[in-house]
Amino acid sequence: MAVRAAVHADAAAIAEIQRASWRSAYRGLIADEYLEETFGIRDAASWRRAMDQIGAEGGFGLVAVSDDEVLGYLFGGVARDDDVERNHVGEVYMIYIAPRWFRHGAGGLLLVAAEEALLAQGCDVAVLWVLEDNRRARRFYEA
Repeated sequence: MAVRAAVHADAAAIAEIQRASWRSAYRGLIADEYLEETFGIRDAASWRRAMDQIGAEGGFGLVAVSDDEVLGYLFGGVARDDDVERNHVGEVYMIYIAPRWFRHGAGGLLLVAAEEALLAQGCDVAVLWVLEDNRRARRFYEA
């Protein structure tokens, strides 16, 4: 398992991971009709545009891979919230792992790589947002 920069060729895998992980992670937390209608879920083309936008704003994208399979992804950069001092605060914008790869170490590898990328950008603090009732994610972040 390794981490590398996300590239446009990863967009279809990222879209599928988002779809599957949202349905797994948010079942019972977000209304089923939203999950089934792919509320907020992007297709490959919109992921390529989002990757370009995040990069243009100084952010970064990472993917965890095994062989040639994308197991999960993380996007981050300088914090986007108005209530933080942006010159040294980084943010993990999103991190999602394919459900069959939950608890195999991909998320931890992505967070370590994101920490290194944020430090390289001059950030010495990082924030992220998680739904209060998303206990699995909270346990992961707290660990």
